[in-house]
Amino acid sequence: MNGFVYVDTDGDGVKETRSVANTNMNFGPRFDGQPTMTFEGIQRPYEAQIGNWNALFQDAHNSQVNVAVSQATDNATMRFSLTRQDNEGVSLNSKNNRNIANLNTTYRFSKKFSTDLMVNYINQNVTNRPYSIDRLMNNFGGIVPT
Repeated sequence: MNGFVYVDTDGDGVKETRSVANTNMNFGPRFDGQPTMTFEGIQRPYEAQIGNWNALFQDAHNSQVNVAVSQATDNATMRFSLTRQDNEGVSLNSKNNRNIANLNTTYRFSKKFSTDLMVNYINQNVTNRPYSIDRLMNNFGGIVPT
């Protein structure tokens, strides 16, 4: 019946309040501005929401800073580096902050024998990570129908 679903909101058995079928598809009845029950149980005018996806995204800014120190002698080499990465995602309030420390050393005991030591440490803090990079829009499509 005209693309709307009618629901009984007061329990009297009469379906007097109109709603839109639960779907995330981009089609449905023509917007007419009349009160319609939303998925959250509130009646609102049934009208287009211009720019409604804009509030879900942000401009992503990324930065990386690296400092390294190295030293070499006849028998040994050493390199130590610190890296700070600040990466934002396009999903609202998503970010990945990472601290990385690397230590590489080599010591030559003789022409035929040497040893290497490599130590890597990563400290990472992730906020609002998307489900999967290739499914960015699907993360929002299921919870916020157009």
